[in-house]
Amino acid sequence: MAARSTHLDPDALLDRAAVERADLIALVRAHDGRSTLIARDARTGGFCGLPLGPLETPRAVSYDGTRFLVSDLAGGRLLLRTVGGDADTVLPSEGEQSGAVAFSPDGTGVAMLNQAGGRALLSVVDLRSRGARTVWTGEGAAEDLALTWSPGGRFLAATYVTPDDTSATVVVGHDGALVAGQDGMEIVGSSHRAWLDDHRLLLVDEFWPDGVPPIVVLDPATGARERLRRTRHGAVLGAAGGRLLHLIDREGVVTETTAETDRRPFLIVGPDLSVAFLDVAPGASPR
Repeated sequence: MAARSTHLDPDALLDRAAVERADLIALVRAHDGRSTLIARDARTGGFCGLPLGPLETPRAVSYDGTRFLVSDLAGGRLLLRTVGGDADTVLPSEGEQSGAVAFSPDGTGVAMLNQAGGRALLSVVDLRSRGARTVWTGEGAAEDLALTWSPGGRFLAATYVTPDDTSATVVVGHDGALVAGQDGMEIVGSSHRAWLDDHRLLLVDEFWPDGVPPIVVLDPATGARERLRRTRHGAVLGAAGGRLLHLIDREGVVTETTAETDRRPFLIVGPDLSVAFLDVAPGASPR
């Protein structure tokens, strides 16, 4: 495998047809508002551009980096695309599609957090049969916040808005059984970025009174919680490879340990661009 590039050069992109797997996708935005969806080739380490219409929004990349999801705002549809460029597949949806989606780690399903009346609706679409099943529903609004599948596929976690207009996070098993509920807590990141490992989900306290809120690490199976103290301002986008992803203004995305040490470049775009969206594919890189 070639060395992985961490610095994006928009003028030196690869031919997308040669890219089979991407270890990340990102939406980068120029100061004039123009946006480009890019992917990093898991084999060569270089970057390529991905197709994205003016009314389309990227949502998630698959665990193996071969496919990604896009919301078509004009038609209210969720589209499945391959990184290499095959035709779109329109996925079925229960309720009103909100935008929060996540691939299952084995690539056979897509979870969706939708709205049906006054209830948030968590469903899973089987990508082989195209059938959808509801796994959880609760009173509230399914705004485009966060939805994530644990790396081993055991848990689904979603953040939604309760009737009293506060955030809440639920963790359910694959069968829909409620495992944990966290009022006032939001998932950090979404899709594959929200877990340090298979047992540790990243959350943040919506009502932290002062200063930089700590990251709360939750083990859904045991209920154990750990607070990671933060001293630096700036958005934490989730985690990759057991390290936190940190968005740095006028630079890009770096990784660091949970103790805020050993900072390393992850996706550097420079002062003329900003990272508006990022997702990672943990299973894309050759072993």
